Amino acid sequence: EKDIVKNFSKNLSKIINMPILNFATKNVKTVDPEKSILHALEILKKNGFRHLPVYDKKNKKFYGIISYK
Repeated sequence: EKDIVKNFSKNLSKIINMPILNFATKNVKTVDPEKSILHALEILKKNGFRHLPVYDKKNKKFYGIISYK
């Protein structure tokens, strides 16, 4: 959400119709679904994230998002 808020606050009239790809976070960090909740929280806190996708890279399966705060 910070990506969108940061860009919207700059100049709404120019960005309102831009593709969402322009605002998406690149190189997204994920957590494997087999890891512990403690491991996920460590990633969140270490990186200052509020949301962390749960993704199985081996099977290419998205499970959801862990949110913190």
